[in-house]
Amino acid sequence: MAPMVGGIARGADFHDRTTEREKLWKHIAKEHILICGPRRLGKSSLVQRLVEEASDRDLHGVFIDLEGCRSGASMIDTMDASIPDGFFNRAAKKAWSAASGLTPSALTVGVSGATCGVSVEFKNKEAPPWFEKANALQQRLSEKKVLICLDEFTVCLDKMIKRDRDETEDLLAWLRAWRQSDTLCRFIFCGSIGINALLAAHTLTTAFSDCYEFHLGPFSPEAALEMLFEEVRDENIKTEKDTLAYLCRRVGWLSPFYLNLMLDEALRTSRERYMEDVTDQALLPGDVDAAYERLLFRGSRFVYWHQRLEKYLPEPQLTQAKAVLALVAKHDAGLTRKQIKNRLALQIPTMSELSVILAYLEEEGYLSQHDPVCFLSFLLRDYWKKHHAD
Repeated sequence: MAPMVGGIARGADFHDRTTEREKLWKHIAKEHILICGPRRLGKSSLVQRLVEEASDRDLHGVFIDLEGCRSGASMIDTMDASIPDGFFNRAAKKAWSAASGLTPSALTVGVSGATCGVSVEFKNKEAPPWFEKANALQQRLSEKKVLICLDEFTVCLDKMIKRDRDETEDLLAWLRAWRQSDTLCRFIFCGSIGINALLAAHTLTTAFSDCYEFHLGPFSPEAALEMLFEEVRDENIKTEKDTLAYLCRRVGWLSPFYLNLMLDEALRTSRERYMEDVTDQALLPGDVDAAYERLLFRGSRFVYWHQRLEKYLPEPQLTQAKAVLALVAKHDAGLTRKQIKNRLALQIPTMSELSVILAYLEEEGYLSQHDPVCFLSFLLRDYWKKHHAD
């Protein structure tokens, strides 16, 4: 089994997160989940594993990718097509009701002033064009024992906000009303765009105040070593755990993506060396160092991080974020918030503006926002130092 670099880890490619999954299942029994955390920590992979485990808990799990959606109508269509009537087993409803203590109840979400169901105050006082189909979907699912995992929800949300903010508010209001009913469904929301920064930027922070915020962190050192050891063993290449621990130290931030990126390149380096010296097919610390330099030299794995800023950040936040990243990249040990503020006083006049930028950069996987502020990934730091810190 080769290291999983990018993409969603399914089945045997998924590693650890045992503690996180146990905690999530406890919360899923009684509330809806908003998964937060920097990019490249495996949020989508974790949610996919929950879907795989759902049947063991008498749940129907469904993983729905919303990345291609850019309107309320396309989102509802995607959800509806992902959960057809034949998806369910009627016997599951009783098990969920007994386990949760909830009473199944069909819900009709109506416009403001409706006398039945939960009332939703739509922005333009009239139901949006997608509402009839959305309402039918909600009525069909509310009595079902189903875990609905909406991946790349934030990517969809960002597109919707840019297209029609009023429609976005209507959709969020409808989803909130559904969640706050006595529905048997449970929702999990996640995505590769940080949701808190996105909602704050558009004054929509109350849209998910009813959800439990689950913050995903990096692997523990033990989990990282276990994953790397299994992957090297499956490649039939010898190594010492000290070498894998050294790889972890070079990566710094124990993100599954960066760990596997480094291991994949180090294994490639080892194989190339073995072709020249057949007496020594093993993964060595020198292979790790060579892999690090090769990744930085090519840089193709990191270009997106710069392009991402230009895609999602407006001015003046774009210029401010680039200035912060360029400054912090030059200091391996990081800088205090006060030091950053003093050195960038012309670009970022106030501490509150700096706080907004740092919160965004942390949620997007660039920096920590607490003193000392530093790059989460050593690889990304050194790439930024090499290409964007002049």
